Amino acid sequence: MTRLWHSICRMLGGRINEVTGDTEGAPSVWRAPGMPALLGSTALGFAGFALLMPVAPLWVLDGGADELGAGVVNGVLMLCTVLAQLFVGRALRRLGWRWTLTLGACLLGAPTPVHLLTDEVWAVTLLAAVRGLGFGIITVCGATGVAALVEPARRGRAVGAYGLAVAAPQFLLVPVAPWFAERIGFWLVFALAAVPLLAAPLAVPVAHALRAERPSAGPELRGSGRVSAESAESGESGESGESGDRTVGEASAESPGPARPTEPGRPVERRDAAALRRALAGPIVALLAITSAGGAVLTFTPSLDPDPTTVYVALVVFTGTAALCRWGIGGYADRRGAAPAIAPLLFVGAAGLAAIAVATVSGHRPAGRFLLVAGMLAVGVAYGGLQNLTLVQSFAAAGEHARSTVSTAWNVGFDAGTGLGALAAGAVATSTSYTASYAVLAVTTALVGLGWAGSRWRAKRGAGRLPADSPRESSGR
Repeated sequence: MTRLWHSICRMLGGRINEVTGDTEGAPSVWRAPGMPALLGSTALGFAGFALLMPVAPLWVLDGGADELGAGVVNGVLMLCTVLAQLFVGRALRRLGWRWTLTLGACLLGAPTPVHLLTDEVWAVTLLAAVRGLGFGIITVCGATGVAALVEPARRGRAVGAYGLAVAAPQFLLVPVAPWFAERIGFWLVFALAAVPLLAAPLAVPVAHALRAERPSAGPELRGSGRVSAESAESGESGESGESGDRTVGEASAESPGPARPTEPGRPVERRDAAALRRALAGPIVALLAITSAGGAVLTFTPSLDPDPTTVYVALVVFTGTAALCRWGIGGYADRRGAAPAIAPLLFVGAAGLAAIAVATVSGHRPAGRFLLVAGMLAVGVAYGGLQNLTLVQSFAAAGEHARSTVSTAWNVGFDAGTGLGALAAGAVATSTSYTASYAVLAVTTALVGLGWAGSRWRAKRGAGRLPADSPRESSGR
């Protein structure tokens, strides 16, 4: 299976180079050592996630729960995902990459057949908690490996490739999972959702590639806020391992001399936590806004229309546009920077959420269904594009030295937003209606877009007043 996936990635790399702009002289990010196995384990993990994201809430609704109960299932899933992310660094130190990835695959895939025994909210929520722990491990290790195996100059494309491995399973499986559940049976979905177990063999080549990538990284990286791949595999780590980062530090081979992160007077060491929080605030808030919308869409779209075909089309449009935009926008981010496109995409997402809210008022007539699909298209564009742009912008704003903190903050923001959106939308829908849920999400997303646009305007105005020889922010903000 590992060899088959490597062959698929080599073929994909040759085709995708023509689209993303990779030249023949520069090897494709898809072919970088360890990347095929890393992307494969990511795709398998997200396949299991995608199958149950809409179906687990539908399962408890079918058992008699209300919308709040359905929202709690995915809310707890994402809460446990966030909690797991905070401890992945410790797991990497103690278990190494191979066994940490294997543990994540087992926790995510093994509980899924147990759903067949009960549709009670408390039991399904407990299973979601276990799956969330595994999902947290898979997601953290995935983005950590991407940042370690591909150099910063091509990080936008690497994030795009990772995003495609994340989004493609959702594009294929999120729309069809409710249809399978309604037309064939929930048993089929629960059986297929055990697919993350197949990622266990891919942990071996990932671990070997990360260990080989950093042959000279060792104890001198301690205290740098980074985790070297070699030290993570052998049980050593820098401080950042405590916080469950997804990124791995640069090796000393990539710099002109040995890494000395604790050298007095270095600008990197003078950046305090408050400055780092300020640098990350904008991208993470934008991420929270759009992933909250995504959490509501993934959880409750099967409940918006009784026609399974309409639900299928709406989810295909959402997940398809999200996959294409998350992957395709990587080249744009490398060429132009991520910051200029963030506010426009937030406004696009807000417009899409407003269209969905209007569609719920219009009932199940053709006009209402058209608005539903159109809204899904707009939200999908924003959801996919902003996942890539907010991560790239976070790296640019915080600097290379803070990659581990960036990764942790981004992942926590993504998963917390998804869970918060599912929980909040369910609570509002239970007390009022789905129309109110999506209206609140639309207003929130638009306000975040206005805040981002305002901060960009102030930054540009301030930069225009600087003397010609003064340094300017390279992140685009």
